[in-house]
Amino acid sequence: AHGLERTTAFGYELHANAINVLASGRVPSFAPPGVQAVLAGIFATFGAAFGVRFRSLGSARTAALSAGLAVLYLAAAVAVVAAEDVVLNSAYDISAFVFAFALFRHLARRWLR
Repeated sequence: AHGLERTTAFGYELHANAINVLASGRVPSFAPPGVQAVLAGIFATFGAAFGVRFRSLGSARTAALSAGLAVLYLAAAVAVVAAEDVVLNSAYDISAFVFAFALFRHLARRWLR
């Protein structure tokens, strides 16, 4: 209820929040490994496609593109947690995108002129 605002919470408030979460029945769980593997593959595919498509961008624009896509993904991941109580492993998905982007960008710069 506080958003991104910094607040002071006392011990009894933390306990009350924990009891509220347990009483509401909303217990987030991680996505199954198969779903995570498919998502990582999808993001690696997008990373490869973006690496080839945007091979001529400078480093500042590449950083801006990567940061913008990461923010979009993290916003979507938060929305999934809020709506479905499923936690996605963001580190795997973003890493798959970044590594595929860097690799295919390097290869595209070398082979596609």
